[in-house]
Amino acid sequence: MYTRAELTVIIFLHLCLVAATFSLSTLIMSIWYLLFGKLSGYKIVQFTYLGLGVKRNNNGRLVKVKVPFSLMAVAENVRKNITKEIVLKYKRNVQFMLTLTLGTIASVLWYYKPIGKSYLMITEASIAVVFILYLYDYISIMRVANSTTIDGRLWEQELITKNELRNGIRPKDFTYIEVPEKDMSIRANNCRLLNYYHLLDKGDIYELSKYIDVFKQIVGDEKNVGVHNIGFVYEIIYYYSIINPNSEQREYYYNLLEATLKNDMDINGRRVYAGYLIGNEYPDELTSAIISQGLSDECRNNESIPVDMEVDLLQSLQNRLHMA
Repeated sequence: MYTRAELTVIIFLHLCLVAATFSLSTLIMSIWYLLFGKLSGYKIVQFTYLGLGVKRNNNGRLVKVKVPFSLMAVAENVRKNITKEIVLKYKRNVQFMLTLTLGTIASVLWYYKPIGKSYLMITEASIAVVFILYLYDYISIMRVANSTTIDGRLWEQELITKNELRNGIRPKDFTYIEVPEKDMSIRANNCRLLNYYHLLDKGDIYELSKYIDVFKQIVGDEKNVGVHNIGFVYEIIYYYSIINPNSEQREYYYNLLEATLKNDMDINGRRVYAGYLIGNEYPDELTSAIISQGLSDECRNNESIPVDMEVDLLQSLQNRLHMA
């Protein structure tokens, strides 16, 4: 029998082993994504693992970047032109090699299992769970991508539009995505947010109000805003701060994400926070500092954000301060 202290140590070590197995599996998958991406005409945008990262700068060179520590490896690729067929072939190749790699590791561990080490059994079980999760995600993508339903069409359009974004195309030049009015799925709502950026970048103020009403419906009455809804709340705050000032609406939605918005250091978060400060007539010095943060290079390291649009919006807020 183990003592309580010994049992605690054993459980801790087993949990560390599970975490390490998961971490290494994400590294293996990311490596295959990079390799097959290179063969498929993609170029690496960013790769991060355990707090280390490299990112392609504006000159096309890979440089070291500071990133938060994470056990997950993340690889981001971009291709100039993309189609559903290219993406599906890419994912099939990665899934095949991931299956082969994890299967080989599991077979080696099975061979050595008679040693009697419980750690090997824990590792094998962790590999099995990781493989099942990856396989489920792969099957889900294939099912949606090959579907002839509206969901399949939205998946393909969202894929193409986000790839355009990663290639530096401004939202006003995106292809507008037709989203069924009654479809309130996460994918449909993501497409609505892309359409909103399209209109915001074009300066189509009248059409924006229709999307704000939908965003409010998406967020609903939830007090703890989910990660997938943060972007909608941000744009509601900005809309009622700058575009169509409404102090009651502005404060209600700001209070839902006050801490998140204050600490959000990417260019989108700085733009929304600066807009909120202007709407509430905070001192110009504070607002100017937030705008300067947003315009700094450190705040632009996010390929999923339309940086050129955000820079223009921040500069318009800056001009607004100077005119006051």
